[in-house]
Amino acid sequence: MILPAAGRTGIDEALAHVAGEPAVWLRVAAVVDETGSWVARLVEVTSGEAPPAWERRMWQYPSACFLAAVDDGETLATWLQSGLPIGDRCIAVPALGDSVAWERRQSAGAGPLETLRWPSLETTLSASHSTFAEPGGHLVSSSTEAPSFVNYDAAARCFFNMHRQPAGGSLPQGVLYRHQDLRARLTAVRISADRVGVDVEGSDLRSVVVELAGDEPGRVENLWDRHRTGTDTATFPIQDHLPSGAWILLKSGGDWLDRRFLTQPWTRTTEVGVEVIVEPRTRLEAFVADRETDRVEFKRAVPSDDTGKAKVMKTVCAFANGSGGSLLFGIDDDQQLPGVPAQIVGRLRDQLTQVVGSWIEPRPRIDFEVLPIGEGESVVLELQVSPGRGLYGCARRGDTPVVYVRHLATTVRARPGEIEAIVRSRSPRDVSPPWRARDEASLTLAPRIPGTCQRR
Repeated sequence: MILPAAGRTGIDEALAHVAGEPAVWLRVAAVVDETGSWVARLVEVTSGEAPPAWERRMWQYPSACFLAAVDDGETLATWLQSGLPIGDRCIAVPALGDSVAWERRQSAGAGPLETLRWPSLETTLSASHSTFAEPGGHLVSSSTEAPSFVNYDAAARCFFNMHRQPAGGSLPQGVLYRHQDLRARLTAVRISADRVGVDVEGSDLRSVVVELAGDEPGRVENLWDRHRTGTDTATFPIQDHLPSGAWILLKSGGDWLDRRFLTQPWTRTTEVGVEVIVEPRTRLEAFVADRETDRVEFKRAVPSDDTGKAKVMKTVCAFANGSGGSLLFGIDDDQQLPGVPAQIVGRLRDQLTQVVGSWIEPRPRIDFEVLPIGEGESVVLELQVSPGRGLYGCARRGDTPVVYVRHLATTVRARPGEIEAIVRSRSPRDVSPPWRARDEASLTLAPRIPGTCQRR
C-alpha cells in the first residue's frame, strides 16, 4: 500500500487505504444513547501490526460494551460506513467526514491512544459530535469475562491500554485510524563524548537514510547498500558535544520515517524501546546548557536542615507524580559549578536515600549518578527520580503528606483537579498509598478507585 503524505486527502482515499490492508486490528467502545440505541463512542483501527497490548476479547455491560477483534481491511471499511455488527447488535458509527488530515508520529511517541512500537501515519476518519452523557455509575457485568470498574472512564482507559498516557484530559472520541509503517524505526540512540550511535531495524531499509540534523547542516549515512531487511547501525563522529538543535532522523525520499530529538537532558527517556546512554561529563554539560525544567532542578548543596530538606523532598515528590526528573547537587541558580567534595559523595548519597524514605510516601524509586567536573576533586551528584506508578505525598514523619507537582521549573502543591488527573492516569491498584489508611482526612485528596485492570 502506498501511504499518503502528511496532509489532507478525501475520505474515499482514506477508506481505500483501510480496505487495502490484509489485516486490521479493531477496538471499540460503545454506549447506549438517550434513545436506547447503541452508538460507538470510540473506534480505534490499527494496521501494519497490532497495538502492543491488543488482545481479542469482549466486555458487555447493561449500558456499555467493549470489543477487540481482527478482520480484513475491506470488510472493516464497509462496516465503518454501515455500522459495526457486534453480537446481535448493530453499533452505529459517527458519520465520516468528507476529507481527513493525516499526521506522522514517531515510534514510541505519546498520543491520545496506546503507544505504538513503530512510526505511524494517523488520521481521524470521523469525530464524535454527540452530546449525550457517558454511562454513569459502576460498570458491573453478569459475565465472568468482563471485569468490574468504578465508571466508564476507568473501563475505557483499561481496555484501550491508556493508563500510561499523560495525566488528565478527556477520552478521545470518534473513529481513529493508525497505520504502523514497518519500513524502518529507531531502536536505540547512544550518545558519548565523541560519537552518536544509532540502531535501526525494519522490513525495507533499501532507501533509508539516517541523518544527524540540527541548526546547521549535519551528516547523513545511507543504509541501502547494506541490507534490505533486518537491523543496522549508523555512527556519527562529534567533537566534545552535540551540535546545536541536534536530532536523529530516518528518512526515505522526501518523507521522514522516524525521529528522536536530542537537545533535552539525555540521561533518561520516557520513550518506550529507546536507550540513550551519555557519558557523565557530556550529560552534565547538557543539564547546565538546558537550565532548570519541569524535570530538572539545581541545588548548590545537599541540605542539612529541615527547611532545606523539605524543599528538596517536595521536588522529589513532584517528579514521582509526573514523568520523573533529576535533582543536581553542586550547581547553583546561575549555572555555576561549585560542586560537592568527591570524597563525601557516598555519605551524601546515603543521607539523601534516608531522607527520601522518611519524607515521601510511598517511597519512589531513586538512583544516583556522579558527574565529574573536569579533573578537579569536586563533582555533581545527580539524584534520579523515576516516574511513579501511584500517588505520592511529602511530609515530615508523623505529619499528613501533601501532594506536589511541577509547573515548568517550579514545584507547587497540587490542586484537586491535578490530583484527580494523576489518579486517573495510573493503574487503580497503585493509587492507594499507605498514608490514606492512616489519615482519613487525606481521602479527599486521593479518591478511592475500586476495581483492577484484569487481563483475560
